[in-house]
Amino acid sequence: MTATAFAQASVQRLARALDERAAAAVLDAGLLATTAVRREEAPARALRRATAILDAVLITAAAPLPDAVRRRIEAAADELGAADAALDAAARLETLWRDVAATLTLPAQVGVEAAVQVCLAERLHERVRLADLARTLGYSPSHVSDLVRRVTGERFTVLRRRLRLERGRAALARGLSVKQAASEAGFDDPAYFSRVFRCAFGVAPGRWRRGAGTP
Repeated sequence: MTATAFAQASVQRLARALDERAAAAVLDAGLLATTAVRREEAPARALRRATAILDAVLITAAAPLPDAVRRRIEAAADELGAADAALDAAARLETLWRDVAATLTLPAQVGVEAAVQVCLAERLHERVRLADLARTLGYSPSHVSDLVRRVTGERFTVLRRRLRLERGRAALARGLSVKQAASEAGFDDPAYFSRVFRCAFGVAPGRWRRGAGTP
C-alpha cells in the first residue's frame, strides 16, 4: 500500500471513529495516521502529510464534531501549516489524538449533568441555547434535551436558569453589587435578575448580600 493510500485509509477510520464518538477507536486510528506521517523520511513531507490528514479528517467526518474536538484539530492544523520542517509533525499528531480521545471520554467519565454544566458554565453569559449545547457536545438537540431531563430531572431552560442564579448568588457572596452579580450571571436587566432571584430563593439579592435571611 502506498503512503497516500495508507493515509487515506487512516483518515476514513478516524472519521468513522469521530462520528461514533468512540474515544478508543479515535486513538487507535489516530496512531495509525501518525504512522503514515512517520513513514515520510523528509521532515517537510511529513509536515505536509500531517496537515493533509487533519484537513481531510475535518472534511470527511459526517457528523458535526463537538466544538472542543473541532477546535483542537483546527488549531493543530493551523500550527502545522505555519510550522517549519524542524517541528516533529508525528509527535504533534500523536499528542493531538491523545488529547481528542481524552476530550471524547469526558461525558462518560463525569456524567451528562457535569458535562452540560461545564459547557453552560463557560457560556452562561452568551445566553447559550439548547442547539448550541448540542453542537458543543456533538449530539442532536432532542437527544441532549432528553438526556438533561432524564439525568437532572429538569428541562434545559430550568437547568440553565438555576445555574445562572447560582452564579449570581456566588457573585453576591464575594461582595459584588446586585448589578455586577446580574451581569456576571448573564442577566442584562438587574431588576429582572432581582425578581427571578427572589422567586427562587425567597429573598431579594440585596438583602441576601447583606446577610439578612440567607436562603
